[in-house]
Amino acid sequence: MDPMLEKYLKDKFGENYGQKAQDDYSARESNINAGSVASAFGDALARRPVGSQNEYFSGLKKQAKDDTIGKIEREKQSYIADVGFENQQNKVQRENDQFDPNSKASIAFRKSMENVAPGIAKQYGADWANVSAGDSDNVWNPLKFKEAQATRLQAAQLAKQDKLKAASDKKSERDFALSTPYGLANTIEDAKNLKSVDEEKKNFDSKITEMIALREKHKGGDMFNREDVARGQQLSKDLLLAYKNLAKLGVLSVSDEKILNKIIPADPLEYNSIASSVQEQDPIMHTLTKFKADSESDFQNRLNNRLRNPVQLSKDPPPATKVINGKNYKKVQGGWEEI
Repeated sequence: MDPMLEKYLKDKFGENYGQKAQDDYSARESNINAGSVASAFGDALARRPVGSQNEYFSGLKKQAKDDTIGKIEREKQSYIADVGFENQQNKVQRENDQFDPNSKASIAFRKSMENVAPGIAKQYGADWANVSAGDSDNVWNPLKFKEAQATRLQAAQLAKQDKLKAASDKKSERDFALSTPYGLANTIEDAKNLKSVDEEKKNFDSKITEMIALREKHKGGDMFNREDVARGQQLSKDLLLAYKNLAKLGVLSVSDEKILNKIIPADPLEYNSIASSVQEQDPIMHTLTKFKADSESDFQNRLNNRLRNPVQLSKDPPPATKVINGKNYKKVQGGWEEI
């Protein structure tokens, strides 16, 4: 591998980046496989066709590979393409630059002058190597050449300062355009999408958290509390919509609606089967909690791929607390609980 490419990848991903990417993929693949097995077990308990979520888990595997090994490969190809184009552009510029003493044009000019005036190189001494094709008007007068060279050097320094300032201003403007609640995005288009993601992700998290809490409240199922049943059914619809919105914004896997409908229960308070109740299993709760964990992992991985320096997000924000009559309380479902 090109040493410059190797250095670029190490600077970006750290030492042993290739092995780390492979290890990361293997670990994620193992977790996904475990989830797939648990899902098949849940299908059997709930008397659903075993493997109903195979497409979902296949999508997670594909995304895991794309986020780890694939990310390294994409960086390689991007670097090769960028450096190759830049080197070609620089080569063409160097070959044709009339004021670059090392350009082909300048080297050819000095050779032609040495043929016309064999003693001219000796007259210039060490300065002869700095004579360029653009110095043809002053080549017969070393003093004028030095004056022209000093003027050109000063102009080049001023141009460099202007270029650096323009680059700094452009970077500041670009950083502002790329800013998101999660860090700097890779592209302006990503930044626009990620600015829309923040509220939608909060909405998604609140809906699935409330859905799980609702099932915990009724300890596995209920059909008589019509208010909570109606609330659970509405949460199911809202959660499905929030997932689709996040998928459209590119921070969750795009899944078939039929698959999502199997994962997100239409009625979160539906009773379990008699068999699972006897075995003290709760397939619906298992599916919900796994869906929450898988979605969070998917979100973090996809988000990090669209950021330059991702901000480490807290998965579980600290609970709200307050002091009442000298005692500490924390916020829980349905009220406050003494700590």
